[in-house]
Amino acid sequence: MAENGLSERVERIEQKLDKQFTEVQEHFVEQRKYIEFAYDKMDQRVTAGFSRLDQRVDDLDKRMTEGFARLDQRIDGLDMRMTDGFSRLERKFDQFIDTQSRPASATSHRARPSKRRR
Repeated sequence: MAENGLSERVERIEQKLDKQFTEVQEHFVEQRKYIEFAYDKMDQRVTAGFSRLDQRVDDLDKRMTEGFARLDQRIDGLDMRMTDGFSRLERKFDQFIDTQSRPASATSHRARPSKRRR
């Protein structure tokens, strides 16, 4: 009978252990599901954040490209105005040098009125 009581006791212990093992296993399964859920949520948020960041970088790149294009146009316009201005200035210097290098008699284009009266 002692053997019979021992085997019943061992069986009850096994059942308790099986029940506890099953409960622990269920907790691990539940914990894993929660971790996967949390990871998926975090992954969604990170992915959305990077998408927003990519969009902002693309927008900034577009704005900078457009800004540099406008700046290039303004610089080109300024360069043309400066080139035209320097060309006019050169022509005026050339005219001034030409008038200075002519003989005195050649510089007068109109006849001077005489001081004598008739």
